[in-house]
Amino acid sequence: MAAQVAWAAALARIQVPADTAAELTAEGIDSPSSLAETTQSLVKSVCKSLREGGDAMPAMSEHRLQAMRIWARHTTMHDQPHEPGLWVGDTIGKYVSYFNEIQERKDLDNDTKVKLPKPWDVKTDYADFLKNLRNYLGTIYSVDQIATLDYLVRDDDDVMAPADLLLLSEHDQLVQGTHHAGSAFRRDKSELWTIVHKLTSGTPAWPYVASCQRQRDGREAVKQMKAHYEGESNVAARREEWYENWRNSNTEVKVNISPLSHTPIVMLKFMNDSRT
Repeated sequence: MAAQVAWAAALARIQVPADTAAELTAEGIDSPSSLAETTQSLVKSVCKSLREGGDAMPAMSEHRLQAMRIWARHTTMHDQPHEPGLWVGDTIGKYVSYFNEIQERKDLDNDTKVKLPKPWDVKTDYADFLKNLRNYLGTIYSVDQIATLDYLVRDDDDVMAPADLLLLSEHDQLVQGTHHAGSAFRRDKSELWTIVHKLTSGTPAWPYVASCQRQRDGREAVKQMKAHYEGESNVAARREEWYENWRNSNTEVKVNISPLSHTPIVMLKFMNDSRT
């Protein structure tokens, strides 16, 4: 009973009418924990259904409920307290602002339309490929509509310590603080696999990611590409290729005598370069 009263009070703080709060609870959204299990689209659908049934759900109350969902999701992910009584004052303001930031970023991403990287070919540089892939994934939201998919290609499997996360921007907090576990993570990995498959199928990179096809594990595919293309043997091979190209660059050596000091001046001319 006390938990229900606390939940009703939390909803009242974002101006959800008492009757509507009771109906919301009847729909199964009866605590921050259950709210954390929802998605943005589900909350929107439930609010629409409540209105159609004659219940009052002000637009700003729904907006704040979406912000509350993000708060519940964040605190759940980081094993932090999320009792209804903690949804107050500054916390409400912080997460409403953050929800606004997410929506504005989505609008911006829709306007800028970052393009999918070009498929892999023999001239592709892995560092450039990963940079472009990260930029693209940063415009696609995960299935729970909180983090963007670039959290899947961060270097570390483990999340950052909470104290370190506070030093980052909101976006980077999600990239570095979203756990690589759970049903949302598995679905996000599958979505990333769809992208990696499109970029590597039938290319020289395919042998290094093909083993991930059965599990549709996009994160592991990117890790295997990194292990190969940034591995010691591959780096050594590229270094040897550069040296061989330099050695075969048809360098012409020309020696002139300085008219002032009568000392030799050595000039190098690369046959494929206009400089002398």
